[in-house]
Amino acid sequence: MNEEIRVSVCRWGDGHHLMLRWRCPFTGKRKAMSAHTDSQREAERKAGLLEKELREGKHANPGKMSWPDFVLRHKEEVQPGLAENTRRMFATVFHTVEKHIPPARLADVTASRLSYLAAELRKAMKSEATIQSYMAHLRSALNWAVDLGLLPTLPKFPKVQRAKGAAVGQRAGRDVRRI
Repeated sequence: MNEEIRVSVCRWGDGHHLMLRWRCPFTGKRKAMSAHTDSQREAERKAGLLEKELREGKHANPGKMSWPDFVLRHKEEVQPGLAENTRRMFATVFHTVEKHIPPARLADVTASRLSYLAAELRKAMKSEATIQSYMAHLRSALNWAVDLGLLPTLPKFPKVQRAKGAAVGQRAGRDVRRI
């Protein structure tokens, strides 16, 4: 994929700076930016630097990736090396996110929306352990996106604490008497 990135130098109109243009490897769309110079040599040097940055993934537009594209890319690049149950869990988590907080873009997954997701899962009578597992899988996927530069920063995840109750973590009265 990285080998096919080529940045070319062109001039658009009279009196304008030279332009750098390339095809985005993720979306396939043509992109362009100013070289901020009229010198062909300087523009070609900048084109070489931009091409290097694009190949290394440093010049990505963080957060502009659509949610369906992110899910598809995660499924194709990360999940093939995972166990079948883990892949199913990621599918469940992504479906749950789309159902409760339908993000259009990857950057739409914010701390407030994650908190809302946790509240919706509690309303749906999911256990705290299930909510914790969903959040851990989602955090893993978003960490991967941050590592690749698809997302600028990892959103803050809500604290998921186990509900306290009389029988949680304590022995029942008759069990204590038996001992």
